[in-house]
Amino acid sequence: MAIVALDATSYNTLVESNNRVVVHFWADWNRIDEQMRERLEEVNTSYGALIAFASFDTSPEEHFEICRRVRLVNLPSLCLYRSGKLVETIVGLGDRQRIVSGLERLLTAD
Repeated sequence: MAIVALDATSYNTLVESNNRVVVHFWADWNRIDEQMRERLEEVNTSYGALIAFASFDTSPEEHFEICRRVRLVNLPSLCLYRSGKLVETIVGLGDRQRIVSGLERLLTAD
């Protein structure tokens, strides 16, 4: 499945309507986000049938409330959701194995 671009309206809908979700919080001024996006595209090929992958641009003012709600402290960040609840946040550019470990925990934990 494709990585879905979210906005302030679609964010809650996607998180609440999927059992497992990973949201990449990014900004166009942060060049590290490009590397994170590439890593997510790689793991999406293996996990896309089991986990919904999405991206969320932190720059628009109407997105600030969601950034506050997830207590976003740094970019890039991945927020991992299970059944609509935030269960883990991976901050910074993680290597592929760090991301895969988070995805495996998301799939195996109750």
